[in-house]
Amino acid sequence: VALTQSVEDLNTKYAIEIADATVDTVGNVEQTVEEEKPQINKLIIDETYISIQPVNRGAIKPMEVEIINALLYDEIIRLGLANVMDPNRFIPDSVKVYDLIEKVRIESDTLISTVENKSDTSITKNKPDTLITLDTLIYEELGEKVLYYNPNCKSDSCAAENARMEGVGQVLSWGINEYSELELHFFRISDHLNKGPLWLWTISPVLLDPDAVETLRYPEAMAVDNNGTLLVTAANDQSVYRVNRFQQASILASDIVRGDSLLHPSGVAVGRDGTVYVSDRDNHRVFSIKGGDVRNVLFPEVNNDGSLKQGQPLYPTKVKLGPNGDLYVLYEDNDSVVKLSASGEASIAFQPDIVHGIRDIAVNSKDDLFIVSPVSNIVYRVTDESTAIPFAGTAQYSDIVMNDVNATDSYLGSPFAIDFDSADQLYIAVERYGLIRKVDTLGVITTPLGLTNTI
Repeated sequence: VALTQSVEDLNTKYAIEIADATVDTVGNVEQTVEEEKPQINKLIIDETYISIQPVNRGAIKPMEVEIINALLYDEIIRLGLANVMDPNRFIPDSVKVYDLIEKVRIESDTLISTVENKSDTSITKNKPDTLITLDTLIYEELGEKVLYYNPNCKSDSCAAENARMEGVGQVLSWGINEYSELELHFFRISDHLNKGPLWLWTISPVLLDPDAVETLRYPEAMAVDNNGTLLVTAANDQSVYRVNRFQQASILASDIVRGDSLLHPSGVAVGRDGTVYVSDRDNHRVFSIKGGDVRNVLFPEVNNDGSLKQGQPLYPTKVKLGPNGDLYVLYEDNDSVVKLSASGEASIAFQPDIVHGIRDIAVNSKDDLFIVSPVSNIVYRVTDESTAIPFAGTAQYSDIVMNDVNATDSYLGSPFAIDFDSADQLYIAVERYGLIRKVDTLGVITTPLGLTNTI
């Protein structure tokens, strides 16, 4: 029985081979392969897997990135989490997917009604009735998408896009933060992909026009108007310049202004209506420029012989505008601040000789006045015309710049300039350490720029 079955199987095999050969030789039949059509292949996201993504890697080298990637990967595996992608594996730079794309097509249908009467031989011109309708067709079409992998991400949103390309639902991102520390973030990609775009601010030098470089050699003070034009006072030629968006400079004020030569323009500010205020330090005055109109808004009182009267503030330097249009002016000789209201009324905002060595002033959105003194190494908030309380800095010297502490616990080191942003966060320029310090609305101080010897 077994032998008979084997013979039958062998005969069947030979019969099939002979039939195939016959079709190939006698019929001369060629099999054509149909062209493959793209199929829907949406990305499937596995919410249980974790992708390790370097973000804000800073100046570290690619080899160091791989070392940190391997360290985090091994640590996660050691913790017993098996669903993690090896970050040092080969990752393609792009992935092509086919997905249904919704499209809208609008067609206009025009119906013209005309009446023809062949028996009427008279000539008449009648406007035909016209009806136009718009048909809207919504349909889906198979479209091609190409997703690109970004190895140089700057934000978690970028890392979420990379993880989506990998088909992974969770991300552990790492980067070097502003304090030179390794910072880790863990999140689901849905937390970022469902949000709006994230905008990042970067700091870069402004490359001036060659002619502007020759002109602006010693900038003293700066301000920006509503059109983005930079206003600069220059100490080398006693002038005030406009610098447009193309970094081209033009003179706003120079030489003789209202009968006097400009002598050390030390401060500049711009109002909402475009009025420019300039402090002319050695002429003891502040003047305004609006269009072609130039006016002295603060000027000293003089005796009959032309000499300056005693007991008045002299040498105005920094000028700042408050939210209500009031102008604040710092006078260097006696460390006082004068407030000029929008209606033109002058008053003392801070009495002289209370805080010594004031270098700059700032005003927040609540119209609170702040002053800074590199002599005391403290930024003060002025509560009334004769009282100022410490807001940032301490008189106790320290070689260590402390972050994420109360601003009054961190030594500043010769602060010389201050200003507020739109969120009422105070920025302090520190000369001793070459830093920019920031104090948030909770009074916590950090160092966003110039990190050296900080904690």
